[in-house]
Amino acid sequence: GGGWANGRLAPRTPTVGMVAVPGNPSRAAGAAGWSHSGAGARAVEVRRSRQRTAAAAAAAVGVAGSLVVTQHQKRRQHAAGGGELTLDSATRSNYVPVKRFKTAREAVRHLTSGALAGALAKCLEAPVDRIKIIIQVSPERFSYVAAARTTRDIIAREGVRGLWKGNTPVLARVVPYAAINFAAHDFVAGLLSEDGELLSLQMKFVAGAVAGMTSTLITYPLDMVRARMAVAPRGCEATTNMWKTLRGVWRTSGISGLYAGLTPSLIGIVPYSGTTWMCFNTFKERLARYKGAMEGCDPAKVKLTPFEHAVLGGTSAVIGQVVSYPLDVCRRRMQTANRAGFVALTMAGTFRDTLAKEGIRGLYKGLSVNLVKAPITHGISFATYHQIKDGLEKRNWP
Repeated sequence: GGGWANGRLAPRTPTVGMVAVPGNPSRAAGAAGWSHSGAGARAVEVRRSRQRTAAAAAAAVGVAGSLVVTQHQKRRQHAAGGGELTLDSATRSNYVPVKRFKTAREAVRHLTSGALAGALAKCLEAPVDRIKIIIQVSPERFSYVAAARTTRDIIAREGVRGLWKGNTPVLARVVPYAAINFAAHDFVAGLLSEDGELLSLQMKFVAGAVAGMTSTLITYPLDMVRARMAVAPRGCEATTNMWKTLRGVWRTSGISGLYAGLTPSLIGIVPYSGTTWMCFNTFKERLARYKGAMEGCDPAKVKLTPFEHAVLGGTSAVIGQVVSYPLDVCRRRMQTANRAGFVALTMAGTFRDTLAKEGIRGLYKGLSVNLVKAPITHGISFATYHQIKDGLEKRNWP
């Protein structure tokens, strides 16, 4: 095994954010392969520290989100004198959240719409995503020439189907992730706006952040497996399919291996998901009001087209990517470190090491690829989600 250098598989050498460990990486601390300098003990401590930090971050965000929801509801009840707020139609919109999931059928409808939308979008952008991951974990500076060379190398070694390598675990993750993300957002937004008032920017951000955190925590091991498979060389038995990779990580690293890089993921998903959903909902409200004024009709009767949903969703995703991308780079490097026999540093260590060796550009390596794929992926998923959901509601399914 080895690391990626200049877009190619190279002999085992330390890469950014990683520390070389002599001997068999699958051995526990204290085995013959470890040096007597305490490398095994340090590796265990790094894993435990990562788990503690991730648990603390998840608990803090969860508690904060619960407090925000509770306090917001109390303020509304107090302002309304204990009754429901009443708003005229001019202040209401089809795009204002309403209370969700009064029945199990509504929950299934939202989950199904999100799952189908996410699956379609990911199938279309899978080749770009694999190239992006390879570039992220390589010390080579990003360029479109390097991306084209990496694409040619993959096709030469693995054929065109190699561009979709690892897409099965992607779909296994994206289907539940997208379902939970869309449904959780609508549910939390409904809690924050039970009576239909417009959400503030802060409340829109909270709804998006909670949705992203929830879906990430549940589906993270599958995302880690996808990253391992994407950077593995052809013919590597341990990564020929999702279940072999999952079992291999479990045997060599345990639960900490399945959640390697979780800390930057949890921290990064808050600004990313929160910003994306905040921008998307704000843009929808503004566009509905604009179209209502231009057409001389009630904004509540304005329906956005699939193309408009796609443009707004893609634009919102680009903004979210720019805000949170450095943490995504750290996450990918921590996820793929142990594949080549390295011990990943902590999130802060990976961040500092990347900054020291590659500068600020290293933290945004591969962003150009994301700026191409994010509008496509999120535009398709947002547009498809609303179309599928509206179609299921008209047919009263399930």
